[in-house]
Amino acid sequence: MRVTGVVPFAIALALAAGPVSAFDGAREGEPYGLYDWAEASRVVMVGTVTAVGSETLQVEVGEVLRGTVEAGRIAVTPSSVSTCTGPSPVLQVGEQAVFFVKGVEEGRLTLVSPGAVLNMRFAGPDAVIGVRRILEIIALPQREQRERAVIDLLGSKNKALHEAAKQFIFRHVVTAPDADRFAPQLIGKLSSPDPEVRVVAAQALLRARSAAATEALVRATRDPNVKVVCAASCGLADRADEEAINALLALFNHADPEVRIRACLDTDTHVRANVIRALLRATRDAIPRVRAMAATGLVYSIRESRGAAAVPRLKEMLSDPDAEVRGRAAMTLGETWDPALASIFLNRLGPRVLPEDEESCLITALASLHSLPEGDEIVRAALRSHVPRLAASMRQGHRAAPSAALLLVVAGTPEARSVLEDVAANHPDSEVRGHAATALQYWDTAR
Repeated sequence: MRVTGVVPFAIALALAAGPVSAFDGAREGEPYGLYDWAEASRVVMVGTVTAVGSETLQVEVGEVLRGTVEAGRIAVTPSSVSTCTGPSPVLQVGEQAVFFVKGVEEGRLTLVSPGAVLNMRFAGPDAVIGVRRILEIIALPQREQRERAVIDLLGSKNKALHEAAKQFIFRHVVTAPDADRFAPQLIGKLSSPDPEVRVVAAQALLRARSAAATEALVRATRDPNVKVVCAASCGLADRADEEAINALLALFNHADPEVRIRACLDTDTHVRANVIRALLRATRDAIPRVRAMAATGLVYSIRESRGAAAVPRLKEMLSDPDAEVRGRAAMTLGETWDPALASIFLNRLGPRVLPEDEESCLITALASLHSLPEGDEIVRAALRSHVPRLAASMRQGHRAAPSAALLLVVAGTPEARSVLEDVAANHPDSEVRGHAATALQYWDTAR
């Protein structure tokens, strides 16, 4: 099989390095968080770990909150969860936790899902009180009653209850196909004196489409807390009505650069003259990070042939004093999928490896070339001429090392193979060695 592009690598990198969310670690339909765990449990108990084996925990039972446990000392499995860095212990000897158990398998109590425990050391002294309250909510007869009750736990002084509400909101409310039925309750939470509650409420309104939800998010863009404003901006990002667009445009003038950065990110798909003008003004912001995100935000307007004024500005930005701005400008030119524009940044690449922020963006720009009409050959030609820079990025352990490793596979030259073999065998950083080894496995299976 011949490698024809970098799409598989883009997917792999998104899985490996994508933003962490409240859903990470739980597959669709799998119980996630305290409310789900309690709902799915036959047994909920408090216990102290007395021994940790390769597969099981030995637990001394303290208190049973739901169901029955016959023995005072029992085995619970699993004893570890799989993470990106390998197996990680659920608990250590001597730690106390609430265990959420789905049943018995091979004489051992089995957790509802790996790691379905509430560690008392982290949950605080009122954890058991919190779990009892969750069990009371689960016993309510109607679904709507249960949903409203658990959402109302948001902002609770009880740490376990507050976390249960957040977990429920991010897993069930944000993703609900009928998200608007939660909107009135969440809009009320936007008036909470607690900024964190307002942040979560704004995030939870992401998919609510009622006029009331939009109006509430617009008001939240004027919140005194920057995190609330950013959450509201994100919630307005894919709304095309004038009220939402005007609220986002107003954020380009916000005093806090984090808000201006968010505005660049949340307006980029709105290809409109007033949005393009705002992004172009932001490319001259005093804060480099704002300029960088503004450059990224211009890609859609250029793709749709409505951002002609952006191209000369992006060329200028290739000489910006800040490395990340230069790199983002190059990345945007590559992601326009226009060979003529991509050649602008390709022609400025020399053999010297650049500062890491810029280098990482340039490697991402190289990866974006697979979407060009002549993607396969352009990508291969570009990568073959830049094997030395990809090799240098790997050997220096840059954050772009995963991309560089996989792009070396696409380059497909003997030199590229030699680089991967050397890094996989000799690099001092085990993570970088792992990236090289993964790339070599793909090389061997894809040809």
